[in-house]
Amino acid sequence: MLGVCLATSPWLLGYTASDVATGNAVVIGMAFTIGEIIAIMVDTSYASYTVAFLAFWLTLSARILGYDDHMLATSAQVAFGVGGIVFALGGAFVRARRLNAPASARIAP
Repeated sequence: MLGVCLATSPWLLGYTASDVATGNAVVIGMAFTIGEIIAIMVDTSYASYTVAFLAFWLTLSARILGYDDHMLATSAQVAFGVGGIVFALGGAFVRARRLNAPASARIAP
């Protein structure tokens, strides 16, 4: 859900005037969505770490790509980035904890 919201955020929040910010949101949003689907289907932490890395990029991208003067795009993407980091690392933590639990305490996903 986070990836879909991010990919559509330029139109929902109205910052399509910045082509770089719009492109970044769409590309990273689609990558989020693909990474989240892989993380659910394959049940691996690597996909979660990839999404966390993309989210980290999202928090820094406004400054690096030069659209940090557009406050709405910057604040929206930083918020999505922080949310992505929290959800991705939280998912990886829960997955690792479930795999390290004793066999008698494991519950099927």
